[in-house]
Amino acid sequence: EAKTTWGRIVSPIELTLLKLGEADAEGAAFDTGLFRDARENYKAVLQDVNRLGPESLSKAIVIESCAYFGMAKLAVKDPLEDSLSEEELARKSLECLLSMPTGDGGDESLYIWRAENFVESTIRHQIASSRKLLAEALMRVGDSSSAHDLLESAVNDSPLDPVSNFALGAFLLYKAFFGMNRSDEVDKAAQVQLLRAAKLDPSSAGPFALLGYWYEHKNDLKRAVGCYSKALLSDPAHPVAGRGVIRLAPAESLLKVFEKAVTTASAVIGWAWRSIGLQKALAEGDDEQGVAALLKALRCRDIERPEVEP
Repeated sequence: EAKTTWGRIVSPIELTLLKLGEADAEGAAFDTGLFRDARENYKAVLQDVNRLGPESLSKAIVIESCAYFGMAKLAVKDPLEDSLSEEELARKSLECLLSMPTGDGGDESLYIWRAENFVESTIRHQIASSRKLLAEALMRVGDSSSAHDLLESAVNDSPLDPVSNFALGAFLLYKAFFGMNRSDEVDKAAQVQLLRAAKLDPSSAGPFALLGYWYEHKNDLKRAVGCYSKALLSDPAHPVAGRGVIRLAPAESLLKVFEKAVTTASAVIGWAWRSIGLQKALAEGDDEQGVAALLKALRCRDIERPEVEP
């Protein structure tokens, strides 16, 4: 089929990238999938990488890192006793990239377009993403100090990378509101870092959603609603922003927000279905539609403790 369409056969590295894409689609990119198939594809990618020659060293390292990255994300959703932990896999993903010879873009670009600076920026971005993933794994095992160091290193290495800046901002927000030693200094640092992340990528919902949370807890409700609304414009299903506007705005004024959220394919729209269900049952007296909406809420991933939900 490739020969007919492209006029040539598929190269070994293209077949490897196809396996990596299939693995990501089943395991890392979505919340549900055939996790066993994803693991098998990641393992096949790692085997392929070992067979690539020295002339493809740089491409092999990036692909190997991406495979470990996907396996680490999969380990959170589907942990196995006989598999490496999320932390071990995330560390392998990062170590692959850090072992790369400085300035080595390889004999040719990994991608269709071949601009050298694009390849280098892609590698820097992948390093930042791997550091973020490892930091999340470290936080889950209680090592927040090492996580903080990693996230700061990521920002220092790539000061204009929105992923790195947002990850550090989210960490500082967590430290500011849920840490053992709260201080005005940490509170302000969290706000500044999230504002920087929002400026670097105004289309990203995450920084605006967490800024909304920051302003809400500072009792600046006007700014909080503005940030939550901005986040929902980018991602109508964002659970932090959605739950934020529910707390701060009248439910009857938000029906269009809920209806837009439930048209997405997100698995974290329980907040929207729950609000629709309560609106239908309590405000409109339509118990049948209310129950249907609440049942849909219970199937969503963001309703973690359905037994305590009204």
